[in-house]
Amino acid sequence: MLGVVEGNKFIKRGRGRPPTGNAKEQISARLDQDVLAKLRQAGPGWQAQINALLRAALGLDERGP
Repeated sequence: MLGVVEGNKFIKRGRGRPPTGNAKEQISARLDQDVLAKLRQAGPGWQAQINALLRAALGLDERGP
């Protein structure tokens, strides 16, 4: 859906998810095949798990999703 109608007025919405205070940055990284295979074994959400693993390894506070 590209917009919402309120009464007789059409309200245009932007594409995608609304911005949050917890923005992530998309990067590209090269990983060993065995490391990637192990991460993918976790099933759906394996990419988000990489962030949690890196935060733990760097001693950063846990943040909610």
